[in-house]
Amino acid sequence: MNNPVGFFLNLDQGSLSNEQVVAMLAEVGYDCIEYGMTHLNPQTMSGQQMRDLVGLTEAGGLKVSEWVVQRELVHRDDSVREKELQLTLDCIAAAADLGIGVLNIYTGPAPFMEIGSPVLHQQISEGEAWDMVCNAMDRLVPAAEKAQVKLAVEAVYGMVSREYYAALRLGLPGLQLRPFAYGIALQHGELDDPSAQGPYFSLPCERHGWCSWQGDGRYVQLFVAG
Repeated sequence: MNNPVGFFLNLDQGSLSNEQVVAMLAEVGYDCIEYGMTHLNPQTMSGQQMRDLVGLTEAGGLKVSEWVVQRELVHRDDSVREKELQLTLDCIAAAADLGIGVLNIYTGPAPFMEIGSPVLHQQISEGEAWDMVCNAMDRLVPAAEKAQVKLAVEAVYGMVSREYYAALRLGLPGLQLRPFAYGIALQHGELDDPSAQGPYFSLPCERHGWCSWQGDGRYVQLFVAG
């Protein structure tokens, strides 16, 4: 099966304009591009500005395959959590207008965002964090269904949805595991697969690999073969 190849435009693009980036990616063979909040944000940009970016992207030969929103759904400050949730809802509505069919989201908590998010198991329990996530999904899922936009939950270390089995607890229909490539960071104990033996493991996506337990004592590196 030939899948389209996409590029996530996340880091600083220097002096390159958006048109130049799109042209460069198309020239080297990319089919799609993923934009984040730096390039598409309904609270800081007009609808026309966002439509112009999508238009120039498509004119350059690339499709916007995903909008990487990834806001914080787990936070002890209700106002912060509501602000993050509302931004996600605004992005869902805007995605429908822009013709972007997939929104990439986190569950949280994401302390690395540096907005005061709690650390799971240290500053917030798993149960309390899941309550916040489920309450957020009660609003996000109906909005996404109405807009006909798919929500792609990205599993990340340190979050309640951090791997395949934890993501299943969301109970969302049609949940799929995306097979990652190399260098996934995991915390000790997050390889829940009972088939895991020592440094070796097998994933539900029928791929195999190994992980190194060396490092700073907090994370391990998992390498997927094939």
